[in-house]
Amino acid sequence: MMKITKKTEYALIALKYMQSLESGSVANTTELSERHSIPRELLAKAMQQMARSGFIQTVSGAKGGYKINSDFTQISMDSFLEIMEGPLSLVICTEEHDCPIQESCNISKPLNTINAKMKLFFSNISLAEITS
Repeated sequence: MMKITKKTEYALIALKYMQSLESGSVANTTELSERHSIPRELLAKAMQQMARSGFIQTVSGAKGGYKINSDFTQISMDSFLEIMEGPLSLVICTEEHDCPIQESCNISKPLNTINAKMKLFFSNISLAEITS
């Protein structure tokens, strides 16, 4: 079963919370962690990854934390998920081409079709649809 990791789930919770704040407001991991009962360490890793990817911006100082840095209507869920999770794929052979049974596999074509449809589905959903 395809599932997103807790890190990505927590990232989405954080983004939704940050979207609810007044424009330009800063949120910190302690505040987010306590408000949403999220483990602070895992949330901090998700926030750092989102900052490195440009979704949010780090704000230094005594009242520092993170603030939104992107227009989430311009970011597709497939892009967000691939940055947070890696390639979207039902099975490893849809992304890698060194499968030992590739020559005799009778399901690779249908799985690749399903995988392409899954990516298309996620590409038609904006991050804003999840976080607004």
